[in-house]
Amino acid sequence: MQRLRILTITFLLALAAAAGILAQESSPRPGPGAQFSPVKTLALMPGEGTPRPLEIGGLALKRPVVICYFIVGEPLGEETLLALQALAQGELKGKIDLYGATRVGRKVSLIEAAERFVLLSVSVPVVVEEAMELGSALSVTNAPSISLIDATGVLRITDAKGLGQTVGPGLTLAQAMKNAAAGKLIKGLRGTHHVIAPDHV
Repeated sequence: MQRLRILTITFLLALAAAAGILAQESSPRPGPGAQFSPVKTLALMPGEGTPRPLEIGGLALKRPVVICYFIVGEPLGEETLLALQALAQGELKGKIDLYGATRVGRKVSLIEAAERFVLLSVSVPVVVEEAMELGSALSVTNAPSISLIDATGVLRITDAKGLGQTVGPGLTLAQAMKNAAAGKLIKGLRGTHHVIAPDHV
């Protein structure tokens, strides 16, 4: 009888734990207008071959942040990152932080990625991750995928595809970046929400 009680309690505890895990997995990802929770990750700094720890969001946030997920060797994504880089280091220099982000380890090694960044003259930090923690937090579906976090830490845009994309009434991504850099409050922006497809990024 005692053994049956122990088995029943053990089963109920395991069931409760499983329910907790399922509840965590089914909780919605933050969308536009939600506070962005800080993500600790690794990034390759310009010209370096060894990644350094990097936190995006949280206390490290001093300016609006734009993150561009792209696939190494895929022309559209690389061109999108370079177009964002030109804006961030030109008109918006010192007013916005830009990070590239890509997945390494499955199709492209860290060394191959670092060599490609040098070849492309990428001069912004690039987040390199294997499990897509940052990509998941940003609701990345496929690449390129651009996100904007304003200076207050609010995720304003998710999964945009280019500077010319309309992200709000009469507002392109490029203009939204300029508004964020100028400290203007951005409301009513659209984001797309799809199931993440890890094989695509």
